[in-house]
Amino acid sequence: MPYTADSLIFDVNLSVNDVKQLVNILTPVFNFDTPHRRKDSYTLKVTCNTGGDDLFVLIYTENDTVPIIVDTINCSVLQDNLIDISYTIGIVKSWQVQLVGQLTDFKLTDINILFGLRPEQLTFYRNLIQGLGPNKKRIRVWPILIDTLGYDVLVVPSVDGVDQTSLTINSSYPKTFLYQFITDVFGIDYAMTLSGCGPFELFDIENPTGVQILPIAKRFDQVGSEELFRYGKVKAFSTRIIAFGGTSIPFTIYFQDESQYTGTITVEDSKEVTVFTGVPKTVAGAVLRIEYGPTSFNFHRFYTLLQATKSGRDTEMEWIPLTSDWEKKIQE
Repeated sequence: MPYTADSLIFDVNLSVNDVKQLVNILTPVFNFDTPHRRKDSYTLKVTCNTGGDDLFVLIYTENDTVPIIVDTINCSVLQDNLIDISYTIGIVKSWQVQLVGQLTDFKLTDINILFGLRPEQLTFYRNLIQGLGPNKKRIRVWPILIDTLGYDVLVVPSVDGVDQTSLTINSSYPKTFLYQFITDVFGIDYAMTLSGCGPFELFDIENPTGVQILPIAKRFDQVGSEELFRYGKVKAFSTRIIAFGGTSIPFTIYFQDESQYTGTITVEDSKEVTVFTGVPKTVAGAVLRIEYGPTSFNFHRFYTLLQATKSGRDTEMEWIPLTSDWEKKIQE
């Protein structure tokens, strides 16, 4: 939202037969119910008719004992008078408006202030990332929009509970800082703490940018079931996979839910590999599925390709992508 507004509604109507009267109106304090938050002053709008006489507009802020004259209004009809207070008033927490003048005719209906609301000032903040899911991921950049108000702020990300290299930032205006991960961090839960030597205004910690998200970790997985028409012969299958904590993953090939062939695929711990596995010519049937595991460690399977012949094409080998019924449902 570009701005917010605080306003007072008036019904002031002064009409004296050619005799000027002193008008002196002092409003209550405008703070938008956020007395401790700083605000960027934008525009003061006074809806009034001064009867062709000068009406002086003054503003008190929380820092002032003497008001600041911001403008003079002179109008002969009821209208909106817009006054730029971005430079005369600037960044404050509250305003109090005073209208003073010697007027013969005067009508006032509304006083309105448009402003930008800044964040609550903090000395410490902890951010827990949400929305990227429970998948293991590689993160490289994490943007932070903050005004440190001239104080040093220490930024410490953590990955799966392990603190990363800290970064000290400092600014005198709202500025975007990019925390750069320069090591190959690889985890599920990302968090960040900010601690300041003084107060700071935190506008946003954006979602981090990464380079890879792994499929969900499993210890027991399956692809299929896949129909190979009336009859199909399997020659081999290829699996792209990464495992953490182990090197051997058992598998079982089923046709019509009956075990046809079992074996293991060998992987390298913590390294992404593609494993090509041949199977005997006798492994054949109509409806196929392949189970991986169970294991005592987590593995992430990217895809499985099946090399097989379908019924009526005994001399024509095909590479058939295999997914689970769950994955098919998600893709729909």
